[in-house]
Amino acid sequence: MSRLHSSPIALAAAVCLLGACRPPAATDAHGDHGHAGDHAAHGEETGALEPWRHTHFGAEQLLYLEHGPLIAGQPVRLAVHLSVLATGAAAERGGVLVELGPARYAVEGPASPGLFLPAGTLPPAGGQPLRVAYERDGQRQIFDLGSVPVFADEAAARRERAAAEPEPSGVAFALEQQWLVGLRTELAGPGELVERLRLPARLRLPEGGEAEVRAPTAGRLVAESGVDWPRSGQRVEAGQRLFAIEPTLLPGEHSQASALELELELERLEAERRLAAARLALGFAERELERQSALRGEGLSTEPERLAAERERARAVQELDQAEGAAEALGRLFDPQRRGRGLRVPVEAPLSGELLWEGLPPGQTVAAGESLLRLLGPGPLWVEALLPERELSRVDAPPPARLRLPALAGLILEIPAPQDAYLAPEVDAATRCLRLRYPLPADQRLRPGLLADLELELSRRAAALCVPSTALLEAQGLTSVYVPLTGERFQRRFVSVGLDDGQRAEILAGLAPGERVVVAGAYLLQLAASAPAEMGHGHAH
Repeated sequence: MSRLHSSPIALAAAVCLLGACRPPAATDAHGDHGHAGDHAAHGEETGALEPWRHTHFGAEQLLYLEHGPLIAGQPVRLAVHLSVLATGAAAERGGVLVELGPARYAVEGPASPGLFLPAGTLPPAGGQPLRVAYERDGQRQIFDLGSVPVFADEAAARRERAAAEPEPSGVAFALEQQWLVGLRTELAGPGELVERLRLPARLRLPEGGEAEVRAPTAGRLVAESGVDWPRSGQRVEAGQRLFAIEPTLLPGEHSQASALELELELERLEAERRLAAARLALGFAERELERQSALRGEGLSTEPERLAAERERARAVQELDQAEGAAEALGRLFDPQRRGRGLRVPVEAPLSGELLWEGLPPGQTVAAGESLLRLLGPGPLWVEALLPERELSRVDAPPPARLRLPALAGLILEIPAPQDAYLAPEVDAATRCLRLRYPLPADQRLRPGLLADLELELSRRAAALCVPSTALLEAQGLTSVYVPLTGERFQRRFVSVGLDDGQRAEILAGLAPGERVVVAGAYLLQLAASAPAEMGHGHAH
C-alpha cells in the first residue's frame, strides 16, 4: 500500500513554488546554501567564512541560530529562527533575549515571521556560555547552547573554522520552505500498537426489529374514524390502527358481501354473549374460591374442595381471555355503525416503532400483498460484516472492535467484545464468509443502512518503538523516513517496519528511541533530494 498522501504532480508543483521558480543561491564548499543577507550583516567582515549554526529542539519550539565569526569587541547581529513544533509554522509573535557570557542582545518581536535579529557588541575573547530565551504570552522557553568561542581576531576565527568538522551532509530544505509547507517532526518513542482487521460493514436493525406491512386484500385505502392519517417518521405503538382497506368487489359480489356482513354481525353478537357468560362464570368462580378459603380457615371445608374452586377460577379466567380475544377480533372486522356500507379490513402496526412509507393518500387503490409501509423498532442497532474464512485462524470468536463511520464525519465508536456478539457457526457456500454481528450502544446519530468500517482487534503490542505512519515513505520495496540533522538538513534513513495500525508504525530497525522523524512534508524532502539544484535556498535577513 502506498504511503504517499499527495500526487507526485501536485507535489512537484509545490516544489516549484517553493524554490525552483527563483534563481538558486550560491552554495558553500559543503553543499550548504548561502543566505541572501551577506555575512557582514551578521558581523562577519571577510565574507569568506562559513557561518556558525546551532540547532536545538525545545519542548515547543525549534531554534535554529546563525551567526558569523564572533570577534571580541566587534558588532554582531544574530539570526534566530524559531519554528512551532506542533504546527511546523513560523513563530510570529514574542520576544527573544540572547545571552552570550556577560553580553545581552534582545528584540521585542520578529523582523519577519520566524526570524528574530538581536544585535550588539561582542564580549571579551574566550569560551562564553550561549543561551537563548523566547518569551510569548507570559511563557518562557530557554535554549542552552553550551559554550561558544569568542575569538581575539579574525585569524583565530579562520584557524578554528578550518579545523572544524564540516556540517553533516543531507537534503537541504530552508526554514522558509518548511514554514510554507508546514513541515513537522516528532520523536520516535515507545507506544502501544493495535493490530486490526478492517471489514466493510453495514448498520441494521436486530432480528424482529423491523416489519413490513402488506395489504391483506385488494381495495381502497380509507381513514378510520377518529384516527389521523399516518405520516412517515411517526412513532406508533404495536396494535395501533393506522387505516383500513375497503375490499374491491367484483360485479355480483355485493350480495355476497351483504351476506358476509350479516354473518359477521351474528358472530360478533355470539362473541359478545360468550364474553358476558365468561365474565359471569369468573365472578361465580371467584366468590366460590373466597367461600371455600373462609370455610377452610374455620375447619368447615377440606383442602381438595378449596383446590377444586381454585381450578374452576383458573378455567374461568382462561375462557374469559379467549372470549375477549374473539370479540376484539370480530370488532375490528365489523363496525355495526357501518352496516350496509361495506366491509373494512383494518391495517394495524405489528410492532412499536417509526413508520417508513411513501405517504399513500386516502382513496389510493392497492393490490393484495402490496407493500404499504415499513416499521423500524426503537431498539439499538447492530453492525454486521462478513468475515472471510481465511481469517478464521486469527478470529475464532468476536474480539473487541472499533466502528468507523465515514458518513458521520469519520465518527469512531469503540465496541468491547460483548457476550451477545455473534459469529455464524457455518461458512456461507456462496461467499465463503461467516456473518459477524455486534450490538451497538443507543445513539441518535446512527441509522439503519449506514455503511461503515468494522475494525477487529487482533492483537496489542505495548512499549514498541513507534513513529506516525505518515512518516513512512515506500519506494522500490524499501521503507524510509527522514531524520533532521540540523534545522535545515535532513537525512534519509531506511527502516524496518513491524506492525502498522494505520496511525502509528512499529520500527524494528533503523531508528533509535528519541530520534526525530519528519511526519509532515517527508515527500517534499524526497523530491528535494532527487533535484537539489531546484530547491532554491536563501534567507532574506
